[in-house]
Amino acid sequence: MTTATMYGRDESNERRERQEPERRDGLASRWMTRARLTIVGAAGLLAAAIGLEFWAGVPPTDGDGLLAWMDSNRTALILLDEVLVFAGVVLVGASLAVKQAVTPTLGERLTVAHWFTVMTGTMLFVTALVGGRFVYPVHEIMVEDGDAAALVAGLFYGGLHIVWLLLAATVIAVAVAVRPLGGRSFTAASLLVAVAAIVASYPDRLGPEVAVAVRLPLVCWLLLLAAKLPATERRSPAPRLQPAPARA
Repeated sequence: MTTATMYGRDESNERRERQEPERRDGLASRWMTRARLTIVGAAGLLAAAIGLEFWAGVPPTDGDGLLAWMDSNRTALILLDEVLVFAGVVLVGASLAVKQAVTPTLGERLTVAHWFTVMTGTMLFVTALVGGRFVYPVHEIMVEDGDAAALVAGLFYGGLHIVWLLLAATVIAVAVAVRPLGGRSFTAASLLVAVAAIVASYPDRLGPEVAVAVRLPLVCWLLLLAAKLPATERRSPAPRLQPAPARA
């Protein structure tokens, strides 16, 4: 192998090494854009779910009243069921995008928040599955009995209760993870939002209007989080390869 050939390969390796950090930074920037968009989308879907639940109103406690409530609020329940499914998908997608976009150190700090988000998404899927029984038949099986309607309603709103508790845990986990970047004000605001989400998990004790009021801060928090996501740091370039010594 000639000396010119070896140095030509060394220059090619050096050029690739110089381009690699830019390539990684460009990829991280695209992931950060996706993360921000999916977080904003999750905020929009959460706001839609809050509005649709308010539209459906408080379900009656007696079986016959539940059946009448299901029939009169069929449109709201259909839309709420679909929104919950998409909210679960977008929440998990946002968490994955954030993990890909941020630096490895911050990604490790967000691990707990990531798993809480995955659990929240899973619970949203299960809750939507139960809520679908209000409006969708399965193998021509439809909820037409008062006792069955009460069971479905109990499972559905019980699922929403767990969802809000998981969202509160996610907010706390994120606040702890990004505390060095977000500052004390963001951490304090996050803790207040988490407390509001815990309170919001008991809508039957709050009333519809108060429940909406204590749930909307979480929507605002998601928008604030999307704005506060840190810019991706430049990754350290790979060590430069030394040219191979020329053979005699």
